[in-house]
Amino acid sequence: MEIRESIRVGDPAVLTDNVTITSFDADGNVLKVTELHNIITKVGRENLALRIGGTSQGPWTDIELGTSTQAPASTDTALVAPISTGGLQRAAATFGAVNNGSGEISTCQWNLTFTKTDAGTTTVQEMGLYNATNKLLARSLTGAHAIAQNGGITIVHKIALS
Repeated sequence: MEIRESIRVGDPAVLTDNVTITSFDADGNVLKVTELHNIITKVGRENLALRIGGTSQGPWTDIELGTSTQAPASTDTALVAPISTGGLQRAAATFGAVNNGSGEISTCQWNLTFTKTDAGTTTVQEMGLYNATNKLLARSLTGAHAIAQNGGITIVHKIALS
């Protein structure tokens, strides 16, 4: 007879992905604020596991905006219609690890403000978080944020581990 013991240490880890998107006009007046949850992609989960295991996949640093309204899926590997010009193109975000108040780091946070430099209006509909090897960690629809020249959009992307 084989005897098996299982030992439970702590609670299972859960990732929670939250994004706050704020668009503003050329004078800095807030036009719209959207709060949402991102979808952590399959390739993002795979690269996260590889990174935890010591295989360098590069940190997630870049936020990209797009114009597609296609629903996000866990199988996404890129944005559907990325914006590539006019100040709204993919860029490196500022990263910070946030302390939960008990001396533990519990949240990763990326902040980035884009300012539209070309004429006309661009409607931002999607956003994604990428690593240095061009792997998409998370994608979401933003809701329609219409950005005119000299206006902008701020992304605050948080991933909490609890």
